[in-house]
Amino acid sequence: MKNESNKNAPAATQPAAIPEELFAAVPGDFVFCLASQCPTREHCLRHVAVHHQPGQQTTITACHPNAINATEGGQACPQWREIRIVRHARGFRNALRTLRIENYSEAVKDLINMTSRGTYYRHRNGETPLSATQQERYAALLVRYGASQPVTFDAYEESLDW
Repeated sequence: MKNESNKNAPAATQPAAIPEELFAAVPGDFVFCLASQCPTREHCLRHVAVHHQPGQQTTITACHPNAINATEGGQACPQWREIRIVRHARGFRNALRTLRIENYSEAVKDLINMTSRGTYYRHRNGETPLSATQQERYAALLVRYGASQPVTFDAYEESLDW
């Protein structure tokens, strides 16, 4: 049975269990939802995440409860957010090792030009995660310079798409 009250929401099935550790990295500016009567609350990241906040946290930012009124008449709630797990990559030192030596310096130059010198080193060393789009861009450039296909990054991690 399809839930007609929110056109963004998936069919009315229970969401898969989400590992608790994924809720540890809630961005500081994330807006939660406390609308307990919302028909799509079980599939909304804003509502599900509020129940995973640490007990010592005494305040949160939340959307106004009247936002639920937006779902009346089949309209989508403007605050609804899909629960989605994304896969980030960290580091690409191993991919760089597959380049031929004569292509290495030009490849690094182009990688630096894609962002900046500091960002390049943070990404290369795995200090900051790479989104799917960044992974595609880096992989395409590395392949252009002769990296082994498919390009694999040094590590992968999952997180919620806040």
